[in-house]
Amino acid sequence: ELLCDAREIIIEKQVAIFLVTLGHDQRNRRTQYDFQHSGQTISKYFNLVLKAILRIAHEYVGRRDDTTPARVRGDPRFFPYFK
Repeated sequence: ELLCDAREIIIEKQVAIFLVTLGHDQRNRRTQYDFQHSGQTISKYFNLVLKAILRIAHEYVGRRDDTTPARVRGDPRFFPYFK
């Protein structure tokens, strides 16, 4: 199992800590204040969620297809990008 409820923090709050920290480019101290947990707890659950995301990333993120769709190649508005 990737994540599970802990004694201190349920899964939803673990993910919220991760998203708020990452999405708002917050430092650990600010996240401590927002969620009222120690820096160690914030860091622990941020890293657990990050590791879980990295374990499943290959299922959702694939290699980029280098072919350009015909409708983009044929549209003069995009020409400067394909010189």
